[in-house]
Amino acid sequence: MAGGRLGRRASRGVTEVEKELFSTLERGGVCLTATRRLAREVGRAYDRWQRSRGREAWAAAACLPLTVWLREQWAATWPATHLPGEPLHLAAWEGVIGDDLGAASRSPLEVASLAPVAAAAARLVAHYRLGESAATEEERALFRWRRAFSRRCRDLGWLDPATLADAVAGAIEAGEVAVPGEVLLAGFDRLSPAEEAVVAALRARGSAVRRWAPHPAQPPAWQRTGCADNEAELRAAAHWCRHRWRPGVRLGVVVPDLATWRPLAEEIFTAELDPASILPGSPEAAAFDISLGPPLAHQPVVAAALAALRAVNGELTQDGAAALLADPFVGGAEREGRARAEAALRRAGRPHLRLHRLAAAARAAGAVETARCLDGLDRALSPPQRLAPSGWATRIIEALAAAGWPGPRTATSREVQAVRAFHQQVAALASLDPVVGRLSRAAAVGRLGRLCGHPFQPQGGAAPVQLLGLLEAAGIPFDAVWVAGLDAATLPRPPRPHPLLSVALQRRFHLPHATAEGELARARRLLADLQAATPDGVVSYPRQEGEARCVASPLIADFPEMAPHPPHSASLVAAVAAAAPSLEVVAERSPPPVAPGPVRGGSRLVEAQSLCPFRAFATHRLGAEPLEAEEEAPGPRARGTLVHAALEEAWGDLSGHADLIVLDEGGRRDLCETAAEAAVAGSKIALDPPQEAVVRSWLADLVGEWLAVEAARPPFTVVAAERPAKVVVGGLTLGLRIDRIDRIDDGRLLLLDYKTGRVAPGDWWGDRPLSPQLPLYTCIDLAAVVGDDQAPLAGVAYGVVRPGECSFKGVGEGTGIPGLLEADDRRVAASGAKNWSELRAGWGAVVERLGAAFAAGEAAVAPLLDSAGRPRPCDRCHLAPLCRIHDREAV
Repeated sequence: MAGGRLGRRASRGVTEVEKELFSTLERGGVCLTATRRLAREVGRAYDRWQRSRGREAWAAAACLPLTVWLREQWAATWPATHLPGEPLHLAAWEGVIGDDLGAASRSPLEVASLAPVAAAAARLVAHYRLGESAATEEERALFRWRRAFSRRCRDLGWLDPATLADAVAGAIEAGEVAVPGEVLLAGFDRLSPAEEAVVAALRARGSAVRRWAPHPAQPPAWQRTGCADNEAELRAAAHWCRHRWRPGVRLGVVVPDLATWRPLAEEIFTAELDPASILPGSPEAAAFDISLGPPLAHQPVVAAALAALRAVNGELTQDGAAALLADPFVGGAEREGRARAEAALRRAGRPHLRLHRLAAAARAAGAVETARCLDGLDRALSPPQRLAPSGWATRIIEALAAAGWPGPRTATSREVQAVRAFHQQVAALASLDPVVGRLSRAAAVGRLGRLCGHPFQPQGGAAPVQLLGLLEAAGIPFDAVWVAGLDAATLPRPPRPHPLLSVALQRRFHLPHATAEGELARARRLLADLQAATPDGVVSYPRQEGEARCVASPLIADFPEMAPHPPHSASLVAAVAAAAPSLEVVAERSPPPVAPGPVRGGSRLVEAQSLCPFRAFATHRLGAEPLEAEEEAPGPRARGTLVHAALEEAWGDLSGHADLIVLDEGGRRDLCETAAEAAVAGSKIALDPPQEAVVRSWLADLVGEWLAVEAARPPFTVVAAERPAKVVVGGLTLGLRIDRIDRIDDGRLLLLDYKTGRVAPGDWWGDRPLSPQLPLYTCIDLAAVVGDDQAPLAGVAYGVVRPGECSFKGVGEGTGIPGLLEADDRRVAASGAKNWSELRAGWGAVVERLGAAFAAGEAAVAPLLDSAGRPRPCDRCHLAPLCRIHDREAV
């Protein structure tokens, strides 16, 4: 493969064509580029060239994007009209479109998303001299909006940004601006007629204008390779970069759809090239740089500011309040107090709260500075009123300062740049006064959030490996480059005509992306430019994308196949671990045993020990309970509590089966409604009146459905409801609460536990049952519970109380209750028990072993496995950060 050449030299050096470019810049010439990245790369290359010549100081290269240069030339004419910035420009388009479509019938987001599309179409109309002959409804709307926008520009004393190139061409022709002696155009696929007019005006004034493109110092030596899928391509490219890089070498990785693949690319290249960067305190200089950064609003420091501002607008959810308390960019450095406040709020179970209540909770938990900051934030943006955008901009800055944003910690370079960019967007909000009327607080914060939706690309040193999009890579020279994703559907791309202009119009004027022929020619030029800039390259394509098979682009069909790549070495993380010195071996000691006697936890303790000994140890000995999760009222737990309360209330008025079956339909309905009303009234669940009515109706219907199931079973009497009990297992005394104890006709007892979730009989069996509650119930000393030592146990069961699924699930002997397994059932027989007594003895032995293991201090990370060997309880366990089972599985 071509890797040997790079191994023999540090860099490909400067070609004669590049020397011509740099010499032109040194003479005071100007280089106008198609993209900002190309301008930045040319400037950096010029600086490297000056340093290589031993220079210590030099004038900066006049290299900038054409769009920026046009703005500078217009400003140099001291114009009477103002050229609006992009936020102001798009806000004016929003106003025009909203007025035309009827803003009241359209959401602000709908109009905001349409504005940049319309502005781009207006620029195409102006740049390609399309005229205003409309053939479609979309074109008629566009031209109507364009005329209204032109009128608004005249009223405001603006220059329409779409006509900037024509205005600059006219100023050059009139001699209103000085023109450079030499102008180089770099990275352009083609110029629009308006841009060609600027070039013609420069030439007419005596400027020497020519196209510049890199030319290879040697014939291109590009190769191709196929990979399993897009992820495999990125891994292969990262591995290639790791093996090809040498000091002074600049490598490029080009990904056509980089915006989609950016998160995965960042993860893969970090693991391969710079794994230490994820550690706190690691240097910020990265081994690679990715263009097309995520939106500014996604930067943590900016996301914190926007979240704090939105918190003033309405009620906070539990998770929103917790996020605000945990945010290091807002409030004081009181981590413990803030954590206590979050725990208290979750225990209180308030699904929604205002900011001032969150501040009060923080103050009560000892986080006084945090409470002061939250109160200051609330006051600075209150009371809600309508202000001009500039008024809100001032209030927003004051509010964030009162909130302590961006926090007391030392900011990184990326955070400093993000804060600066955020302030620029607040200034952009303030600039909207001429076109945006008075806004509500929520509207102002929402508009600021949209302004922060633009990509954020922090500035830093030139990383040795650059990841960039296909269009950005044109004209940028590297020592070697890998271009990924070149399957037949990507190169050339299918036509993408503009949605507001008719296809016929776009074809007639040869607009970009309008035709398949144009996209094919463009793809060929792009590939040729990449080869000209970097003669040493690899192109790859995926063989599979989702369910679809892929083939290589026909444009790379003639490239020779790359020789077999060296086998992928272990990741850098694994290599570092393998090279580490031997660690000291420390003998693991079990926790001390639990003293015999009462312990807290009840049946949950035995269940946790069965699921995973570490889970039982961490939860019931270390107190590692999860925080209360937010639930919409009423959530699953709240519904279970209501069902238990309603059934307890209902059976408080009934002595048993005989009382139930004598009730007519109306009497049973009255009983259910009374029970539901009492359960809701006695609960601590916050419900508004409409919710309360719905919950009462739902609960009454469910109780009625359950009583119908009870009425169909053989006769019984209710001995006790919600009766406490104790059971001794492994020397530990566990406290239980039995939902109901029934006496059936022959005098034996049935223990019943209500369940509002799903119940699977398969969860009761084995040495480590997934749900050992029923086995534990068989060990209860009933004589101590009901005061009758002559009443044997007939069975144990769950009462499944779910809409449409009410039934009994359990095991017994001769109960006659549908849903209770008898000893001759195959599932009971599979446990090795021949009768009810043997089953009880076997279950007793199982729970005895589990209790004894917990008492002995057994705390191994050993989750219960399913039939496929996967850990069953780990997906829903809150202890993964403590036991680190996923880390162990990875190793």
